[in-house]
Amino acid sequence: MAVRTRLPTLALHRSRQTKECHDTHDTTTEAPGDDPAAVGARMLNAEDNRLLTGVGPDTPMGRMLRGYWHPVLRSARLEADGAPVRVGLLGQKFVAFRVTHGEVGFVDEACPHRCTSLALARNEDNGLRCIFHGWKIDVTGRVVDVPTEPRACRAAFAESVPRPRYHVRESGGIVWVCLQQGQPPAFPDFEFHALPESQRETRIAVMHCNWVQAMESVLDSAHLGLLHQGQLQRAPADASMADHVRTVFGNTQQDTAPQLEVEPQGYGFREGALRQLPDGRRYVQIREFVAPYYSLLPAAPTVARRFIVASVPIDDEWTAQWFIHFSLDGPLTPELLAERWQHAPENPDNFYENPGDIGNLWGQDREAMRNGHFSGFPGRHIFHEDFIVQEAMGPIVDRSREYLSSSDRVIIHTRRQLLRHARAHAAGAPAWGLGPQAPASLARIRAGSAYLKPGQDWREIDTHAAVEPQPASAEALAPHGETTTT
Repeated sequence: MAVRTRLPTLALHRSRQTKECHDTHDTTTEAPGDDPAAVGARMLNAEDNRLLTGVGPDTPMGRMLRGYWHPVLRSARLEADGAPVRVGLLGQKFVAFRVTHGEVGFVDEACPHRCTSLALARNEDNGLRCIFHGWKIDVTGRVVDVPTEPRACRAAFAESVPRPRYHVRESGGIVWVCLQQGQPPAFPDFEFHALPESQRETRIAVMHCNWVQAMESVLDSAHLGLLHQGQLQRAPADASMADHVRTVFGNTQQDTAPQLEVEPQGYGFREGALRQLPDGRRYVQIREFVAPYYSLLPAAPTVARRFIVASVPIDDEWTAQWFIHFSLDGPLTPELLAERWQHAPENPDNFYENPGDIGNLWGQDREAMRNGHFSGFPGRHIFHEDFIVQEAMGPIVDRSREYLSSSDRVIIHTRRQLLRHARAHAAGAPAWGLGPQAPASLARIRAGSAYLKPGQDWREIDTHAAVEPQPASAEALAPHGETTTT
């Protein structure tokens, strides 16, 4: 695909009335002449949509994404000398494995000899041995034994086998990988990494849609009081709807057209979603977005539990959406986890198992809708409603058919930045969020929400003021809690 340096082509439609309405809410900081929300509709053309969504090794976006660290597996999936686990990432197939000494390896799934799957390999003596011809690969991906070669030249032949080596790091109960050859970027040291295991947990949902669709659902503040309003209809005794969650969703229903403001940052951007409440107060949800796909979700005021959501591309049509859930002030007790995950399947490696599809409309209940449930998915976890509407667009949505509104300004901003940086990266510039303006650490970045005082700017809110984490335990800081393989 030809790489261009211009901005994405957008179809523009507006009227004076539409412009005035949209300008009322537009405070996004952009380059001159690049106003993302002063028009009534902005549709990407087909070429830009391909650039945005393609993640293979020969695509501009795919090449940029290979320069980031990605979560690929929960650490608990891998056992020393246990079965290798297949992993799809950025349109390629890999296997992850834990060797005898406990380190984690991450290699191409295809054996370098005749390309059979190393998911079938023996995992023993600190390496994988292919069951076809016995070739052995160590934890770094290096071929170390080729029993089908004469002994006199076996070592030299093994050394000559070309094999990419990937960067692997284990931290926060997660296996992280960077596919970039050469020096990897700084590791995304979010604050949950320093917490003990009892204060964090991770769950994954595998969705049949492109990673940008999955990410945009998380970035969409306007849908909260609409798509999810059925969540508020549950009985007060329902454990899955704690008082603070009910308050947050109640606020989003009071104003379904939030004022959205974006502040670019060296790591991505901050978003303020402001809502005017009937009692005169203004409620703001402050999101942090870390490129390329991390969304730090705002919790209710004073609530110490947090989510980081990462939409990791498996390939162009499948996404692993990661939900990293952590508590800043104490353990995630069984009661808290029951509250958070009621109605979700128990499998932490895919809590979106067997959801249905367009053929059965994901099991939508029209009787429940007639009785007042908005989405028609009672008894489903709230995140399932998000997954369903994204899958219902098709695996890769045709964005040339969209007619966007002021509620989409954060999505417009994110698309534009991804396209701009993918093109710039192809010309030799750093990836989005990894340039000279990027902070040395992400550990102090935190989302939050607040009720604003009269005249108060949301940018003045200290998201660390209401809740501070307890000091990390010795367990979290011990050296054995983290390993690195390059």
